[in-house]
Amino acid sequence: MKDKTLTRQLTEQCLLKHVKRIEKAIPGVEAGDVESLHQLRVNIRRLRNALWIWKDVFPRKRREAWNDQLRKLAGATSAGRDLDVFVIFLDGYRTRTDRKEQLEILEEALFVLNDKKKRLQRRMGDALAKKKLKRVWRDIENYSRDGVRDLGETDIYKLAYKKIKKRAVGLVEFDGIAQYPEKVNDLHNMRIAAKHLRYTLEGLSLLYDEGLDVFSDSVLTFHRQLGVFHDYDLWLREIMILEQRSPGKGKAARNLWKLLKGYLQKEKETVYIQFFERWQQAKEQRTFENMCEYVYAWFGGL
Repeated sequence: MKDKTLTRQLTEQCLLKHVKRIEKAIPGVEAGDVESLHQLRVNIRRLRNALWIWKDVFPRKRREAWNDQLRKLAGATSAGRDLDVFVIFLDGYRTRTDRKEQLEILEEALFVLNDKKKRLQRRMGDALAKKKLKRVWRDIENYSRDGVRDLGETDIYKLAYKKIKKRAVGLVEFDGIAQYPEKVNDLHNMRIAAKHLRYTLEGLSLLYDEGLDVFSDSVLTFHRQLGVFHDYDLWLREIMILEQRSPGKGKAARNLWKLLKGYLQKEKETVYIQFFERWQQAKEQRTFENMCEYVYAWFGGL
């Protein structure tokens, strides 16, 4: 395989597929589809991570301009996604109760939340309609196919090793706070570090064999567990806001919010225990050290 072909193949795998998925998701986001919004956000994050991996093969000013637009779009869609999953949770509980007082309170709360969603939807629509953003997709496609700086095979594997090691170190640095479930902000940042490592491993998987899968699966588990932990914590805070601001008052409302908070707190504690046990296991098995050694072996053997 020629070096140029390998460079293009990798940049296309890391970038172009996410550009296409973003473009595919946009009509659904504009129509208010929840899954389309999820796909949009995921692929924006993956695309930004890919630009971090391959920043040296693109012109700096172009790359910075793309990242600036992607960052703005991510900011415009973040609150919408968080609200979507909370609405889904509350609506799901509404279908499991037949108590009239609870149904009335939940319907009032959902009305308030859906009204907020409409306002966020308009903001997202404005962000997606910008002509500058549309030019970004074409620009990335053109440069990924014809504007990348060619790297030799050894340089590509060396770059991959450095990127994966940097992301792995960034995750392991949170080891000191992993034992403290009350440090929710730090655990949220740990989740982001796990996400970055996951996306980096997946984006560079074309370079390696199935031996990488065991490490990717482990990081994926941490990302998901910490994501669920974050969701439960976010929903607990949202319920506290509803307690103060929602139209539903009185004993029935207090009992409902207490019930939901108790359920979420228990689920949050359960997923944290699962995460911490898995994290301790990964440390005992030297998962991250073995990951870096595995990736280095490909680079060191060239």
